[in-house]
Amino acid sequence: MSKAFDNIKKCLSSPIVLGTPVSDKPILLYIATQERSLGALCAQEHPKGKERALYYMILTFVGPQLNY
Repeated sequence: MSKAFDNIKKCLSSPIVLGTPVSDKPILLYIATQERSLGALCAQEHPKGKERALYYMILTFVGPQLNY
């Protein structure tokens, strides 16, 4: 699972972090979970097969949230 987080971090560390959505292209959703955290990334494919991040979030669960 940590490989998924590493991939998300790699994508977000590129020079242009977030892009604007293009209406005629599908949106890709990547989700990575661990015992106490959740990460999600929305992206779109751009020319030459590269992906551009549109939105991301990382949540850390604490206390009662760990029961869900």
